[in-house]
Amino acid sequence: MKINSIKEIDGVLLLYHHFLSSNASTIMDHVNSFKRHSQFNVFSVNTELGFPSILKKHRFRIIVLHYSLFGMWPHHVDKSFMAYLKESQNSYKVGFFQDEYWACQKRFEFIDEQKLDCVYTLVEPPYFQDTYHR
Repeated sequence: MKINSIKEIDGVLLLYHHFLSSNASTIMDHVNSFKRHSQFNVFSVNTELGFPSILKKHRFRIIVLHYSLFGMWPHHVDKSFMAYLKESQNSYKVGFFQDEYWACQKRFEFIDEQKLDCVYTLVEPPYFQDTYHR
């Protein structure tokens, strides 16, 4: 009987969404900045291409959810990615959000459901607790 083993990777999984057609160059500039400036190995996955089956066998120390995933509702995080995030309980999860006034309740539900550890926000520090603490 073959045992499926999960490999822990000491690196960063960066999930982002970029349409295969032309799109704002700033998205890929920001995505690529993680690899350029991080001291960690960064593995980038474009959710537009679907869930890569190889991910099922790997868990990352850190998972970064790029703002391009959350530009519009519904988010560009399908059921396979949602399940993967849920199964990655030991990963430190970071969320970048843009246009935070858009779909607030859905974003809050996502943060709670996926148990994000860190949220990068444009909300001013005095209002962070009122906005994200709950």
